[in-house]
Amino acid sequence: MVLKAVKAFHTLAWFTIEACMVYILYSGIRGQSDRRAGLAASVVAGETLVFAANGFRCPLTAVARNLGNC
Repeated sequence: MVLKAVKAFHTLAWFTIEACMVYILYSGIRGQSDRRAGLAASVVAGETLVFAANGFRCPLTAVARNLGNC
């Protein structure tokens, strides 16, 4: 049950980060920036920092492995 929750959280986080990236690209193509683009860029930058700080591996991989996902 906990493993499924971790996987669901990972999927939600991944979808949110990718949606932010798409919005950043859309704003760039449009040639306009707004507060939402700044927020989206902050989300992507934060995720990048977490990823880099964890040795360029998803930190939830170790959590899932510890819960029994091989």
